[in-house]
Amino acid sequence: MRNVVDKLVAPSCVAEILPLIAAWLIFEHSIKTFIHKGLTFFRGFSERLPSFPQWLWVKMWISFVRLAVGQAV
Repeated sequence: MRNVVDKLVAPSCVAEILPLIAAWLIFEHSIKTFIHKGLTFFRGFSERLPSFPQWLWVKMWISFVRLAVGQAV
């Protein structure tokens, strides 16, 4: 068991894992920001155009995100 712990905290292992963790945190933050800004954008449209219900704008945004994610994959 001690060998496993020693390997996990070895400088080379930490040097490999830290950039991956940092990249994931940056990616996660950018996705959350993208979704938040998009929902705010569509919410602004729904307030200016009251004939469209807000759930429709949210549904359009979700479709857009799915399309963007599908294109990225």
